[in-house]
Amino acid sequence: MKHLKELRHKYRGRPIAILGAGPSLPGDLERLPADTVLIGLNHHAVKIVDVDYLVFADKPDRNPDLAAAVAAHMGKRITNIKGASDWDVAGTGYWQGGMSGTMATWFACYMGGDPVLLCGMDCNQPGPRYFYSGPDDMITTPEFPLEDVQAAWRKALDRCPDSHRIRSVSGPLVEVFGGL
Repeated sequence: MKHLKELRHKYRGRPIAILGAGPSLPGDLERLPADTVLIGLNHHAVKIVDVDYLVFADKPDRNPDLAAAVAAHMGKRITNIKGASDWDVAGTGYWQGGMSGTMATWFACYMGGDPVLLCGMDCNQPGPRYFYSGPDDMITTPEFPLEDVQAAWRKALDRCPDSHRIRSVSGPLVEVFGGL
């Protein structure tokens, strides 16, 4: 296992995209520069694109889809779960923020991403849950009110290195970070 400190500023000045699972993800991917480093969250984005890093805060043994994605991923796996990561995050002052997306955003800033682009982050608002959702997988009432989700993400402005580089490609987080 390597120490995450080896990745500090590795991509300084290069765009890094955090790929969520929201219905906006396919359209957001089309807007990314060709040289963008891709960080997938959990098992979602790997359904449609190869990612350079897979970041997850959830335990794979509790989700068969995540366990399969973690096992199959040919890139680098980043998590704070012992034994599940290719990189040791201890001593880096990493910020999990309670979500895989916030941990990945911290990680992208740590690696020097500029800009750090949030893609497919629709914040579980009413409508399709995921970009691959069918009619049986619709959110009719938000799991978490939008204001609460945005408040959780606002903490990234204080906790992520050089957070002024974070931008949302589309969706409700444009109100927090500004748009592309």
